[in-house]
Amino acid sequence: MQNEKVIKVNQLTKTFGEVKALEKCDMEVERGEIFGYLGPSGAGKTTTIKLLTGQMYSDGGEMLVFGESPFSPMIKPKIGIMSDTSGLYEKMTVYENLALFADIYNTDYKRIDDVIEELDL
Repeated sequence: MQNEKVIKVNQLTKTFGEVKALEKCDMEVERGEIFGYLGPSGAGKTTTIKLLTGQMYSDGGEMLVFGESPFSPMIKPKIGIMSDTSGLYEKMTVYENLALFADIYNTDYKRIDDVIEELDL
C-alpha cells in the first residue's frame, strides 16, 4: 500500500459570506507520512479539518479521505480528531453529547445509560 493517498484535496474552497476561509487549497498526504498542518490564525486550518471530517460542506473543489468522500459512512470509523478544545458541547447534557457521538459513529444508544452510571457522570 505504498504511495496510497489517505488525504487528497484539489482546489478546495470555502467562504463565509465575504470571507474566503479557504481558497483553492491543494494537498496530498500518503499513508505512513507524518504531516503537520500549520499556519497563522485565520489561515483556514480548522475549516480544512472540518471539511475533511465531514462537519461542513465546501463551496468547491474535491476532497477524498481514504479514497472516499468525507461524508461516506465508511469514513467516520476510520478517522479521529482532537482539537484544542474538548469537543464536548457545554450547553448539552452528558447524555446529549454521548448521543451525538453515537450518531456520528453509528453506535447503539443502549450503552449510554450504562456508561453514564459506570463513570458516575
